[in-house]
Amino acid sequence: MKAIILCDQRQKDLFPVNELTPDSMLVFCGNSAAYLAAKEAEAAAKNRSLKICALSDFLPKQLKEHLDSINMRQKGIEVIEKKAALGRYIGELCDEDGILVIEAGCMSGLELDKMIDLYNEMSKKTAVCCAVCAVKSESDTEGYVIRSSDMIAESFANEKYSDCGGEYGLFAGAAFLSYDMAQRYCDSELTSIGDIISAEINSGGTAAVYYSTGVSRRLLTPVGYRNAALKMLSLGIVHSGASEISEGIWCRDNISISGITLCPPVYIGEGVRLEKGSVIENCVIEDNAVVQARSELRGCVIGESARIGAGVRAAGAAVCAGADIRAAAQLNDGSVIGERACVANGSLVSDGVLIAAEKVCAAGDIISEDILTGGDGSAAMLDDDCACGFSNGVASPSECASFAAAI
Repeated sequence: MKAIILCDQRQKDLFPVNELTPDSMLVFCGNSAAYLAAKEAEAAAKNRSLKICALSDFLPKQLKEHLDSINMRQKGIEVIEKKAALGRYIGELCDEDGILVIEAGCMSGLELDKMIDLYNEMSKKTAVCCAVCAVKSESDTEGYVIRSSDMIAESFANEKYSDCGGEYGLFAGAAFLSYDMAQRYCDSELTSIGDIISAEINSGGTAAVYYSTGVSRRLLTPVGYRNAALKMLSLGIVHSGASEISEGIWCRDNISISGITLCPPVYIGEGVRLEKGSVIENCVIEDNAVVQARSELRGCVIGESARIGAGVRAAGAAVCAGADIRAAAQLNDGSVIGERACVANGSLVSDGVLIAAEKVCAAGDIISEDILTGGDGSAAMLDDDCACGFSNGVASPSECASFAAAI
């Protein structure tokens, strides 16, 4: 029996979180999405002979290096570069015992071995084509929603979770396919396991549904990335090298927290530097990040090597790897700062604003609209309203002065 970890997703809706980093290498409390998926597969393989493959068409070399760095390839995980539709690889790798397919996403504790047991049990009673794993949730969110009756799926669709009635759950990104089903879709152009299951159910096929009590957060929005990391933190699903120095406070290093207020839950990665006077509540701070003096972070995710300047105020924000938030800046709820982007001194980023990777905001700006696109090739010009022909629409006074000086 084989298991495929799908590492080829690069969802556009996650931009700018995944602008420079593949979805499978996004990090949650020190663990990458690929690592979490591999651990799920390992757990399912405890009582079975299970060969694990990772399938990727986006930066496969980097994926191999990443799996090497976390010692996963030593456990026999093969990285396959994807050059065709998903169905072809499922068909080629599936044997007569079937195949387990897992999306590299934010998942943990999904009890996939029990899902396979359900498949084996129900296949004795009916011609079950696949078992799908779903998670019951009370949150009002979007994703693949599964309705079922007596553990048999009746519908599978991308819709509002709160609009469903009866027995339902959110697809957790894992399925066990029979050999016959895998062969049926080997020539299909469908790109995800969710699409394949939906097509099977819509065509009259049978799918068993296993409802897990585990954790699953499908990454559908940039804010979803932050929510996923904070959800895992709340459940204590953190890097195995972290120690719980006090209730709800995990650290990778033996760092000094004197003069720093930590309100659990908090995860602090390896090589992090925290300066005195800072207040950190319900936050994930990844490896090598810096939080300077008198900063206040609440409900935030701070990426690897990101820098938070002195006196920064941030609530409900995600700061991606390598981003630089300079002194006295303010990040409001739902704001996301892309990798290596810079929010200058005293700037304010309004609720829900997205700033793309490597973008630079001028000092003192109030940023109320997304900054996602670059120049369009038009002539550079400034009018009396400070409209700038090569930017996203509005230039600050300091940008105008810099442009005029350059001219």
